[in-house]
Amino acid sequence: MLDVLRAIHRKLGIKYRVDRCIHYVRRFGVAGAMATHRRIWSKKNGLQDIEVPGLPHPVSVRCGTADASTFEKIFVWNDYDLDYPAGVKTVIDAGANIGLSAVYFATRFPDAKVVAIEPQSENFRLLEQNTKHYPQVIPLHAALWSDDTTLGLSNPDDRVDSYQYSPDAAVETVPAFNMASVLSRYDMPRVDVLKIDIEGAETEVFALRPEWVRRVGMFIIELHGAEAREAFNEATSPLDAVRYHHGEDEIVKVR
Repeated sequence: MLDVLRAIHRKLGIKYRVDRCIHYVRRFGVAGAMATHRRIWSKKNGLQDIEVPGLPHPVSVRCGTADASTFEKIFVWNDYDLDYPAGVKTVIDAGANIGLSAVYFATRFPDAKVVAIEPQSENFRLLEQNTKHYPQVIPLHAALWSDDTTLGLSNPDDRVDSYQYSPDAAVETVPAFNMASVLSRYDMPRVDVLKIDIEGAETEVFALRPEWVRRVGMFIIELHGAEAREAFNEATSPLDAVRYHHGEDEIVKVR
């Protein structure tokens, strides 16, 4: 897995590598950048607590896995450093993985309630560990889906940031909830920021133009494939919103 990730980075070219170095140095300083990069990308390091400037507590990362890419996306490339709505009080992080994005949101919006949804058990264990110092983060061991049901892990041997769930799989089953159920469960008449990275399940989540999309102030979503893009665009097309692409994500900010 590590070799694949490194090959992807090499193919991205010299400009990408230079920009990456600049971002590392801006966040960690020269010495810190070199040390942090070596630690998170070395398979021999295993699970490590990584200090990140600006965070009050270190984050736990499985070094030499796709966790390194997730760490870079959030704390090096600053992919979630966006123009958010004013006065954010509610955040839902669907596909929260090991909780790095939830930590970012809890730090960025210390007065907000952050519901972090993650179905995979080992990811969820680390999510709980990474967010234990942030009482405003509520971990939910579940999947996001089109209705309330039970799903199973369909690709247990894939990357730790690429797990997929389906009704047909029987491995590591978890409860799944419709977004309206999540909003009701946590007494959220509205969600100011909805971040979604659920490896293709967005096709199901946005099927049939669900009513709850009108209760969202801002979407941050990674879309996986043409079908998912079509479902999301159709569901959100009635919204009066600013739309743009940022990193791997599509941003829809309601006016």
